[in-house]
Amino acid sequence: MVEIDPVQEEMKMVADVKDEIWIKHCDEVMEEENKVKGFSKLWPYQRPLIILPVAIICSILSGICHLSVGITFSKMMPILAIPMEHVKKVYPEYVDETAKEILQQRTMIWVGLMVSIAVILGIATLIGRISYATLGTNCTLSIRQLLYKSILEKNMGWFDFAEHGVSVVTSAMASDTQLVNGTATESLSPQLEGFAALGGAITIAFYFCWQMATVCLILAPFMTIGKTLAMKT
Repeated sequence: MVEIDPVQEEMKMVADVKDEIWIKHCDEVMEEENKVKGFSKLWPYQRPLIILPVAIICSILSGICHLSVGITFSKMMPILAIPMEHVKKVYPEYVDETAKEILQQRTMIWVGLMVSIAVILGIATLIGRISYATLGTNCTLSIRQLLYKSILEKNMGWFDFAEHGVSVVTSAMASDTQLVNGTATESLSPQLEGFAALGGAITIAFYFCWQMATVCLILAPFMTIGKTLAMKT
């Protein structure tokens, strides 16, 4: 019979206990992480944190600017639609100017406003993109560092599995962590712009005619469902 070394047997038992404790700890950590969903899970990795409010403000400002463009066009197009012979009747306060000069003066007011909106939109978009790019890069770098640290702490036997090979681990560090940018930054900007534009549009609609705005809000879900069903058929 082969004699079993008591020391080796004890070391094996200690190793098994440590493995069970480690597995239990990992399960508890995963359970806690699963309770936190989406963007909030990445909050600790957003560095520097002061850039995040700046990026959010720029996204909201961009959404408001897009809404303002539509309002400005709605004010400017009726001016361009006035026949030349009726310009003096529509704007009787202009006495010495010709019809062409009146249209130019009235149009330039809204053109100047459009240029101002475009400048504000360009600056907000530029600052927002730089801020989101910085946050995404820092977040990806932090996650890669954590992944690399976690890999270095693994037991040597962990690398014997095919799914833990060098190519798989390298691919995870190079490409999989890059997907965090889509969750951390790229998806946040259009969502904020859309909510800002939608909120501003609803506010303006209720300001001008709350009855029609209420009817439109009630019918909007039915229109969305109908459009979805029409696309599937």
